[in-house]
Amino acid sequence: MRMGLGTCIQPDDERKLQRETFFGQEKKPLPYLLGCMNMILHGVLTPSLNRRNTLADDVRKFTEKDRFDIILTNPPFGGTEHESVTANFRYPSKATSITFLQHIMAKVKRGGRVGMVIDEGVLFKTTESAYVDTRKELIENFNLHTIISLPAGVFANAVAIGTGPKTYLLFFEREITETGLPVGTKQIWYYEVETVGFSLTKTQRPMEENDLPDCLIKAKKRELSDRSWVVSIEDIIAKNYDLSASNPNEVASIRHRSPDAIAADIASKEVRILDIMEEIQELLEPVGNNEGTELALSKFLIPRREELCIDDDKEYKQVTVALHGKGVRLRQLIKGSDIKTRTQYRISKGQFIYSRIDARNGAMGIVPEELDGAIVTSDFPTFDIDKAEVLPEIIEVVFRSQRFIEACRIASRGVTNRRRLKENQLLAIKILIPHDQQKIVRLKQLANSVKRLQHQTAAELETLLPAVLDKAFKGEL
Repeated sequence: MRMGLGTCIQPDDERKLQRETFFGQEKKPLPYLLGCMNMILHGVLTPSLNRRNTLADDVRKFTEKDRFDIILTNPPFGGTEHESVTANFRYPSKATSITFLQHIMAKVKRGGRVGMVIDEGVLFKTTESAYVDTRKELIENFNLHTIISLPAGVFANAVAIGTGPKTYLLFFEREITETGLPVGTKQIWYYEVETVGFSLTKTQRPMEENDLPDCLIKAKKRELSDRSWVVSIEDIIAKNYDLSASNPNEVASIRHRSPDAIAADIASKEVRILDIMEEIQELLEPVGNNEGTELALSKFLIPRREELCIDDDKEYKQVTVALHGKGVRLRQLIKGSDIKTRTQYRISKGQFIYSRIDARNGAMGIVPEELDGAIVTSDFPTFDIDKAEVLPEIIEVVFRSQRFIEACRIASRGVTNRRRLKENQLLAIKILIPHDQQKIVRLKQLANSVKRLQHQTAAELETLLPAVLDKAFKGEL
């Protein structure tokens, strides 16, 4: 804001501050009065607040003059609206948490910025298409650059009972290119806040521990740490636009948190597991004809060999294919001069690879991104995958099945300990491919999410008793 001499605000700026800077709407009478009083106490004597249901506005009718440069909001959690209100949104839902996000997305100007509080269901729920579709639009048309995970109980006063919901802070911008196209999200920076300067109980007793200052410092440079990490847009799309803040460093962390925070996080994860299991049960319901199509592997596996000329001075990644469907793994980093078998082949991410000798024991898998460009000998045939026929995720599921491993065992030829499965024998094997491949992929994603949450819960349970003892030793229990 333009300032006059000294610290005096010019009359035009004062009028703009009072009438054209801060705006708001509130449905309920008491919060509306509290909001007006709060603004008056902060020097805004004529608050531009309206008492009406924000969600009653049709988001498809907003024009640029209806939008705002900066939006800061903490919408209500767990509310529902009548169907007459849900019709105002591109992705109708009775849940106010997801419709509020749609409203905010429609209300921000070009070049505008948003900071908002959400409950965790907005990030990962897939039981309603409105959640997935809204997150997809947010990712594609906005730059969602930051998600901050808050401990359950920070908003304890927002509900009548319990510790309060698990909440997150979203920060995104509506950027537009010179040609008028939206600038979508490239990657998201996450930070996991565990302590906020007060206890997560109704008393909210002040505490010295506070992660927020560290969060602010790291957010400016998007630093990586045991509490912060980044997720690429490719990973988000692969998880069906699941934006869950699962800290990859969580298990390695040995820092004690308060037992209240640990218990609240465990309870929060259990709620998420129940939500995911509900979706799994829905997906398991039979719909129409569920019979699959029998295909020979030759229909979708394309042999690919890229012979490599070994450079003695270069370092290479050598891989191995683990038994029992445990995938492709790094064996060692090795200098070219130390490689005895000079005929080597380069492998690429997304390719299918198997061991001729140990295919009968499940030694096969998909090459992960981190092993792109690694090398193997001729005993590890590689194949490109025709994704128009079969999705790679389906291949991983089918090839780990005992039925397929048994088919590989039967097709292998040779003496007992040196039986090999040659390429033509592998490609002749037939497997049953489900018609709805996306359903199987989604079930696989959900099952992995449950496993990850259970793993995190088990790790947190291990820290619960030490945290209780730590609190007892301090005389706080």
